[in-house]
Amino acid sequence: MADDFIPSGGTALVFEWLEELAKPAPRPLIWTALDEGLRLVFTQAWMIDHAYDRASDRDQRAADLADAAGTHALFPQMLDDLIAHLQGVYEDLDGRPGLVSITDIVGVDMELVVVASEDLAGTYPEGTQLPAHCFITKIVDGDWKIAANARRMPVPGWPPSEAIIPGLAVDR
Repeated sequence: MADDFIPSGGTALVFEWLEELAKPAPRPLIWTALDEGLRLVFTQAWMIDHAYDRASDRDQRAADLADAAGTHALFPQMLDDLIAHLQGVYEDLDGRPGLVSITDIVGVDMELVVVASEDLAGTYPEGTQLPAHCFITKIVDGDWKIAANARRMPVPGWPPSEAIIPGLAVDR
């Protein structure tokens, strides 16, 4: 993040989260910055990938694993796998995200934050496509949380899915 620019609201959280994710040993913010729904979706996807979704207690196990405190015995393995995956997804940012345009209001207490590599900073003709990453942030109990790492909201389930937010153009 540029030294002279300090973003506000959910944007600040996204910048902090991406900077932390780029570190060799990210701290708990990587998990605690996510809202409950996104944590549960990540947990369910991990459980499916590791065949833990076939257990009769899968819903309770998923709830326990998705807890922000991270006390379940399988949590360290799940978090390590998730961090490795996310580091690959966001490696182009190298922990230095640049804000694309402005943060958009998505709904009550929700923002769409779009970031790209600082290497892409500049002015481009309208319609130019750039590789960018989208996040939806929202206020939960007075704190900003990352609710989605896409332009759609995650929906927990077996398997998890996504829901389009009315009024938010998915393809822009």
